Amino acid sequence: MSPNTAAPSSHSALVLDRDLRLHVDQVPDRPPGNGEVLVEVAWTGICGSDLHVVQTGDWVTSWPAILGHEVCGRVLDCPDAALPTGQPVVLDSRVPCGRCRGCERAANLCSELAWLGECRPGGYQQRVVVPVSSVVALPADLPLDVAVLAEPLAVAQHAVHRTVRAAASLRTGWGPELVEGPGNTPFDRLREHGTTSQTPPRCLILGGGPIGQLVALLMSDAGHPIRVVEPDPGRRRLAAALGATVSESIPAGASWPVVIDAAGYPRSLPDALAAVERGGIVTVVALAHHPVELTPADLVEHETIVIGSSGFDDELPIAVTTLTSDPSRFRPLITEALELPELPDRLQRWRQEPPTGKVVIRP
Repeated sequence: MSPNTAAPSSHSALVLDRDLRLHVDQVPDRPPGNGEVLVEVAWTGICGSDLHVVQTGDWVTSWPAILGHEVCGRVLDCPDAALPTGQPVVLDSRVPCGRCRGCERAANLCSELAWLGECRPGGYQQRVVVPVSSVVALPADLPLDVAVLAEPLAVAQHAVHRTVRAAASLRTGWGPELVEGPGNTPFDRLREHGTTSQTPPRCLILGGGPIGQLVALLMSDAGHPIRVVEPDPGRRRLAAALGATVSESIPAGASWPVVIDAAGYPRSLPDALAAVERGGIVTVVALAHHPVELTPADLVEHETIVIGSSGFDDELPIAVTTLTSDPSRFRPLITEALELPELPDRLQRWRQEPPTGKVVIRP
């Protein structure tokens, strides 16, 4: 190297090799191009899907991989000047193709939908380059250590939105009023206009992980009596502290108008279907990979509505607004904060020592 040639700059990242070896390494800095933005990562959340990728390599299309799709930080460089230096931002984790029929309806319905950290480097590093279109600006009064919850909160809000839409179509008297207008979402309508009955329906949530806890907060804030079923005692204590009724298992003989599967254990979907009232709703947000046996006649005779909820649609800015309105309401969900070098060992111990709440890293 010539004495006048500057050494290439680099930064720390947690790298996943194709053989599934995890290691912290130095990776080259990449300057952003036109239409891109360089973000200094402040916090990145660890998602259960990241653990699945670490164990299986599923979904990764670009090796070696740098995972992490729950990312917030500050703008370091934006050649188009679309965002000022220092602007706090959260990243949109979705990478749709933009060409298919699903994309015409919503990005999360893309037939080739990929995710930050799997098709392009994600937030398990100190700096990340993404398209400007994948960035949502944050207000200055939202702390970044709470803003990191925006992406999973958007996932939870999408599940709630889809549940409320289904509720509006039922002949039960407890669906939300349907009011038209720009910017109205089903959750806005539910909160602003209430329900058509005096008491919002009871909701059973299977799973007290971060998504289950966020769904419980949202449904509880909208007035729904909530029960969270979670075998882990630490997660039950957290759910109870956040206002939910909790139990280790589904109470025998009881049924609920709404059941949300945020657990994804081998029999969680059959258990949800067994616990829902006739004519009720089961929303599935957990990414389970186990085949299950169902009896179609049960769905027909019980008129059960089963809803899948994938990622989020337009909820990310709504999540930012929700967090900004009351950061202290959501901060207790973050129960572990790690430095990047601690992450490989924590991911390896995840199954044996599941976290109570959301684990975040400061790269």
